[in-house]
Amino acid sequence: DFDSLQRFVGMTKPQELPMIQKLRKQAEGEVDYTAEAEHLRVLHEAIAASPEFRGAVAVPAPIPELTRNRVLGMEYLPGHRLDDVLKERLRELGMEPTTNYKNLLQ
Repeated sequence: DFDSLQRFVGMTKPQELPMIQKLRKQAEGEVDYTAEAEHLRVLHEAIAASPEFRGAVAVPAPIPELTRNRVLGMEYLPGHRLDDVLKERLRELGMEPTTNYKNLLQ
């Protein structure tokens, strides 16, 4: 955990403490599920209001009464998993999904 990491870095490389504190703040922001629920709500509403995506893209709605700082409650959407659909599409294009395509972006 970050408390242990900060103590260790403070004893071994105190000059690195500001970087560890910044990392901790960033990580804590990433797991604030109440904020994430708000982002999900905005996205859900935007997709539902968009004629281009409505019916073609599904975004679950958050469930506020089930959401807390460390738990994000959202509706269940039946259907195919996005990663499975994307892998199948890659196969249709003649590409192997297990291949690393990062070098194509360079």
